[in-house]
Amino acid sequence: MQPFFENRYVGTLPILLEYIRKVVLRSLLRGSGAGTLLALGMAICFIVIGDFSNAGIAGIFALCFALVYLLSPLVPMYRILRASQDAYGDEEVETLVTFADRIYIAEGEESASLDYSQVTNVRTLSEFYALEIDGKGALIVARNGFTTGKEEDFLPFLQKHCTQIAAAKANKRIKR
Repeated sequence: MQPFFENRYVGTLPILLEYIRKVVLRSLLRGSGAGTLLALGMAICFIVIGDFSNAGIAGIFALCFALVYLLSPLVPMYRILRASQDAYGDEEVETLVTFADRIYIAEGEESASLDYSQVTNVRTLSEFYALEIDGKGALIVARNGFTTGKEEDFLPFLQKHCTQIAAAKANKRIKR
C-alpha cells in the first residue's frame, strides 16, 4: 500500500529534552514550577511581616520544588540515552515512521507497527508532534521530516484516522 505520509528524522538532544519536558514529565514540571512560585511567594510574605522562621521554612520548600523542577528530567534522559547507547553505540540512527493502513516505525534493526486506534492524543510541539499511545509513551514525528505528504495535511489526517482523537475532539478534550 502506498503510504499517506512518511517521516524521517534523527533524534537529537533538543528533541529529547523537549519530549521529556513537554510530554513525559509535563504534569510533574507544572506542579513543581507552581509549587516553587507558591513557596517563594509565601517566603516573601513571611519576610514582609517579619516572621523569619516561617520564611526560612517556605524558602526550603521553594528550593526543594525548584530542585525537582530542574533535576527530574535527568532520570528519563539518562535512561533514554543509555538505551540508545546500548543499542546503537555512537551511531546516529534514523527513525522512519510510515502512515499507511497502519503506522509503521523502523529504527535501525528494530521495527514495530501500531493501529491508528492506539493513538489517544497528539501534542504539537516546536520541533515535532508527539502521538500519545494508550498511556504507554509517545511516538515522535518530526515536523520538518515529511518525505511523503505535507505537514499541513498531517493533523487533519490523524483526526480522521485515529478514532480516539476524533472522539476526544468531539468532546472538546483534544490537548495542545
